[in-house]
Amino acid sequence: MACMGGCVPERDGNGAYDYPEDAKTAKQRDREITKLLHKQHKEDQRRLKLLLLGTGESGKSTVTKQMKIIHINGYTFLERIEKRKDIIRNVRESMLAILGAMQHLSIPMEHEDNKLSGEFILSQEADKIAEVSQEFWDHCKKLWSDQGVQQCYLRSHEYQLMDSAKYFLDKVDELRTPNYAPSDQDILRCRAITTSIQKIEFEVPDAGRNVKFSVYDVGGQRGERKKWIQVFDNVVAILYLADTSGFDQCLREDHSKNRLIESMEIFEQVWN
Repeated sequence: MACMGGCVPERDGNGAYDYPEDAKTAKQRDREITKLLHKQHKEDQRRLKLLLLGTGESGKSTVTKQMKIIHINGYTFLERIEKRKDIIRNVRESMLAILGAMQHLSIPMEHEDNKLSGEFILSQEADKIAEVSQEFWDHCKKLWSDQGVQQCYLRSHEYQLMDSAKYFLDKVDELRTPNYAPSDQDILRCRAITTSIQKIEFEVPDAGRNVKFSVYDVGGQRGERKKWIQVFDNVVAILYLADTSGFDQCLREDHSKNRLIESMEIFEQVWN
């Protein structure tokens, strides 16, 4: 007899329920999913979860890049090409920081006509920085050779300037070539602010077995620290990084706060 809605299946000759074929398939799929989830849970329990913490520009992302290079076969060619825009952005931001500091510190250009080069750099839109022209590189090279710019660079502890500024500005001729692909060292030096939770996973051989790691990198700027609590569950170790070279520098977000003091205060908060 036909029935409407969810009918109870009939029993077979042995008294067991005789499920329709689609119901049997669904039940089998459910068992497979449950088995897969159980397996994944066991693997997650065996995986060691590490958390990288520290204030902004303390080197957390550099450590994860090093782990990728050492344990995950490094960067592909396409990944390297993708990093070019970050490096170009680093060059622009470094030059902008120096030009701004020159005004603040009352340091004049060695050559008056280099002011036009400074104006050109200032006119470059940040969202189009991946498409810079050869003219952009010409102006960067011209400015970097100006003794006024060099004098301002030597006083970089008095303002906010990324550590890799000199590294990239010294190699403008290489960066400007059409076939330039960033090296491992270029990628490690490249600065990009972490604004979300980044995770890398890898395995390390140990005593005949592979130890699995999940390493989480969370943004260190003040606005990003509220996300730290989201990744504390099941953490086996925390690597807290502090940039000791920032002992005479201020925070990017707060020029009245010393970077190293901020780092130590945040470490104390995490510890307690």
